[in-house]
Amino acid sequence: MSNHQDRKILHVDDDPAILRIASNVLSKRGYSVVSISDPTLAIYSLTQTGTRLVILDIDMPVKSGLSLLEEIKSIDGSIQVIMLTGMVSMATIFRVTQLGAEECLFKPISDLNELGDAADRAYEKMLRWWRTLREWKLRNGMASGVSQFLAANSYFPLSESSTQSLVDP
Repeated sequence: MSNHQDRKILHVDDDPAILRIASNVLSKRGYSVVSISDPTLAIYSLTQTGTRLVILDIDMPVKSGLSLLEEIKSIDGSIQVIMLTGMVSMATIFRVTQLGAEECLFKPISDLNELGDAADRAYEKMLRWWRTLREWKLRNGMASGVSQFLAANSYFPLSESSTQSLVDP
């Protein structure tokens, strides 16, 4: 995931100011950020963009970030999700962990680098898994096919260039 196009983040929050601030911080780190304020559009956006990292607010009208997290993980558990919320409680931490979030950051964030650092850690985790797939491919003498397997077995579209660059030597 070396190029800017592959470092996509979907950020869902009903607060336009948070969306704008997060987008600025993450863009400076080399991420391409899709910001949406309507949580009902999140799954559609994921299916259209092939985004592998999502930042979710928890307390949103119509659809909560917790229900979105659960839905995303039920569709594709390998998508990394970072929760960004003002709902500070031990119950929140336990619930987001139980549902499979990578991290939970609390608003207001005193140091905006925390958000960028969390995104970096999530992408590094994805890269480790891609490297594992590449190693498996090499050890099993696979001439080709991992990219096609991933594309055929993933709900979300992965571009040929992104899968090829991650799994081929």
